[in-house]
Amino acid sequence: MPLLVQADLAAISPGPLWQGIAGSWQRSDFANQRPVDPERRTAKPAVRLLVPPEQAFTDALVVGVAAGANNLGDCVDTFGLAAVEVCYEGNVARIERPGVLKYRDANGALRHASGWWAKLTHDGRSMADHPDGGAEVYFRAIPQDPSMQPRVIGPYRFYPRATMHDAELVVAPSRPTVPGKRYRTLRDAAEFIRSAGRNFPRILIAEPGLHDWGSLSVSHETLGYTVIEASVPVVIGKAARTIGQRGIDTGGTMRPRLGPLCFRGRNITLDFRNMFHVFHERPENREHWLDGCRMTNSAPAGRAALWRMGSRSIAQMIRGKPYFTEVRASNLLNAMYGCSLARNCTLEKGAADIFTEGLCIYGNSVVDWDSTLDWTVYRPALEVRFDRPGMAATLECSGNNLARSRRIIARVDGRIVGELITGNDEALHAKDSGSGYTFADLAAWLNGLQGWSAQVLDNSRLAASAQIAGSIGPWGPAAVTRDGLTIFSYFDLHSDFYQKNHTGIPLENVVIMDNDARGIVAQNLFLSGKGGCADVLVMGNRFENKGYGGQEQPRFRMSSQLSFGQSHVVIAHNAFLGQNIAIRTDNPATVLDRYCLIADNAVEAVTWKGAIRGEPQIRNNALPSPKAEMR
Repeated sequence: MPLLVQADLAAISPGPLWQGIAGSWQRSDFANQRPVDPERRTAKPAVRLLVPPEQAFTDALVVGVAAGANNLGDCVDTFGLAAVEVCYEGNVARIERPGVLKYRDANGALRHASGWWAKLTHDGRSMADHPDGGAEVYFRAIPQDPSMQPRVIGPYRFYPRATMHDAELVVAPSRPTVPGKRYRTLRDAAEFIRSAGRNFPRILIAEPGLHDWGSLSVSHETLGYTVIEASVPVVIGKAARTIGQRGIDTGGTMRPRLGPLCFRGRNITLDFRNMFHVFHERPENREHWLDGCRMTNSAPAGRAALWRMGSRSIAQMIRGKPYFTEVRASNLLNAMYGCSLARNCTLEKGAADIFTEGLCIYGNSVVDWDSTLDWTVYRPALEVRFDRPGMAATLECSGNNLARSRRIIARVDGRIVGELITGNDEALHAKDSGSGYTFADLAAWLNGLQGWSAQVLDNSRLAASAQIAGSIGPWGPAAVTRDGLTIFSYFDLHSDFYQKNHTGIPLENVVIMDNDARGIVAQNLFLSGKGGCADVLVMGNRFENKGYGGQEQPRFRMSSQLSFGQSHVVIAHNAFLGQNIAIRTDNPATVLDRYCLIADNAVEAVTWKGAIRGEPQIRNNALPSPKAEMR
């Protein structure tokens, strides 16, 4: 694959009929009409952006996609594609082969990314400040296999402009405000952007320290990004944790009500020690972008840090479907969950999921991602006894681990003698003692029942984590005697490098390529949610799995899994070190179609957990001992 620099790329300018308004061209070389993605009938390539859209540029901007398909059992030769076409307001450039782009990131470091690359140019025409200004870009991936269909993605909007920014603002808390130029807070700068109608602003934070971002009174959406940079090291976060009353951690939420935002450069650290998450207003809004900055939790406990005596009750640190490019993240849970793009990021010392439900996961390095050291541990929290001769007592709990509401029931001789509602709810936490939120509350309730006694062993974690030994969800009825029953605190934070959630909605068009994960305790791939998967490309990744609690795990203890309907899922040229691949046909809904390919992987085993069903191509996987080849 050739090594490319910007000068090597095909340059493309907007079509001659473009009038500066996005989509104003009237014809296209895609069959003389606006590019349309065909209805899926067989299979399509997976193709996803490697650069965030909504970017402004003055001269040229490199854009590209990661894309590939199964070409009759092969995806090495041009990733199984005949070509990728780029349509830029009616002009079309055809890219015949992928290449490895050499580029500088936001911090000036040299980076590489393989994909299908082109260069958008600005020819001087522009109406970028018009509400519909900008230029539309589409990509069309054409498969080599003639039985497959092409895939079109877009339109994505970019902004060729005479100048990059229409406002240059400084934030300096110790300096007096200069309207339109300098402000003391990020919120004040955002208010100017809103009131002045700016669409491509830049904010430079000029003083070190912690910078909170208060909410605007009215939400405002700009055309391009509000770019936030810093001339000195700064922290974006909150000074203290505030308990809200609405059950969704509103007190810890950073909600600027301005978007989309782009936090850029290593001088910016987003610290989630006291910040619950960064809010994104509406699904239809443009997404936030973190570019070359840092994300962390600075609490001394790191990834084991508790939030309201438990784990965070939300999956995302940045809401919506954000973009992450060359970001360094540490000590976080679910760091890049649900992202549109994670490119060449470094993630370390985290827990829970990593890239679950993401769309393009490219070139990332993950080191030491493990929930078993701090979370999936049974910690004695409560000792419960019952002492009434001739009577039998039991304790039981409904609801999943860490649910918003769990019902704990005490029975004597089968009859309910008491109930307590606990849960992982901010409103419960905000109440006075006795709400049922803590193990101390649970003990106080039990001590008020005739014949029952309870001693708190550890009150540092919320009672919604209550489990008996070996359980991870609803439990009981468990016998309670004078000898005692130990209730543990346990957090069911199962880790996945990538998971398709159990939504019932198909997961389609995903690229997971060239990632390196070492020292992780996670299922590498868990493509097992209801709804199934289609056109998923997993290629060139290296997974090195360690055992639970940092110990070497027994062979096959954890496996990557595929279940439910799988259509054109390609898992090829990967290393699964310490993990096998299991095809779960013990689930009757699991079928792999003829476009599925599992080939040329260094993997301990590829196994069918049930009857062989479907027509996938499974071959040339490096097994630890000779076995008959599977088809």
